[in-house]
Amino acid sequence: RVLLGEESLQKQIDDVRKHLIAMPRDASDQIADVIDMRRRLASERPGDGPWDAKLGPGGLQDIDLFAQLGALLTGTTRADSDAQLDAAFNFFKVSHDDAACLQKTRAALWDLQALSRTMSKTGFDPNTLGTSAQGRILSESVADSIEELSQSLANARYAASRSIECALAQETCLECS
Repeated sequence: RVLLGEESLQKQIDDVRKHLIAMPRDASDQIADVIDMRRRLASERPGDGPWDAKLGPGGLQDIDLFAQLGALLTGTTRADSDAQLDAAFNFFKVSHDDAACLQKTRAALWDLQALSRTMSKTGFDPNTLGTSAQGRILSESVADSIEELSQSLANARYAASRSIECALAQETCLECS
């Protein structure tokens, strides 16, 4: 989406974007490309564990890549992530449970990212924070300890990653059921 520039230029760029997205494409080629991209990202940018909201399998980047693929394959021109994720759910016929799992994981990771930015300018590790900051993190969750929350995030990310894998392989997934 265009953020700056003259309004007429913004409209022209948006029109071109919409035209390109709406173009027919071979779904199998696009899916293969995303499978390969997910593999490379997991290898080259695996993230720093469950507290890295953005990188790694089941992280925000992974979920958004799946959503963007859905937008391309359905010709969805809306730029917001929710519409793109819905497009992916519809195209891949994602089960209600897996869709809810991906949405819930994405929302939790966005919350984590926002909260971590208020507490740290570098890599976020709640174990290095004081008890007051840890208490704030726990008050935003249903976990009783940082360790429990860490395990919950790891499990949610694993389930989200598996749901995406199953959808891309066009298989039924029982990770979130």
